[in-house]
Order: sequence, then structure tokens, then C-alpha cells
Amino acid sequence: MSLVKLKPAIKNYIWGGTKLKKIYKDCDFDKIAEAWVLSFHDDGLSIIDSGLNKGKSLK
Repeated sequence: MSLVKLKPAIKNYIWGGTKLKKIYKDCDFDKIAEAWVLSFHDDGLSIIDSGLNKGKSLK
């Protein structure tokens, strides 16, 4: 069994800052409020970023 990489749901709410930007450098937002790394929530599903199911959500 291989590891599955996930693309987190990045949220850029008004209270966001730049500390998470150091981790998620490829994000399009200037400020990041939250990173939902493992999420089944409809407002921010984690997306599979590797393997056969790449591009599909966990849901």
C-alpha cells in the first residue's frame, strides 16, 4: 500500500496572516487563515494529489 498525498483546503478569511504561507508556498492567496489538511466538509474538501485517484475528493 502506498501513501496518498492530499491537497489541503486553504482558507483566506479576513483574519489570515503570512505564517502558513511559509508552509503552503504554492497557494495563490497572499494571506492564509486556515489550512484544512484532512477534511470531508463540503466547504473545503481535501483533494487527493497523488496516485490513481488524483484529483478526486476524499468524500
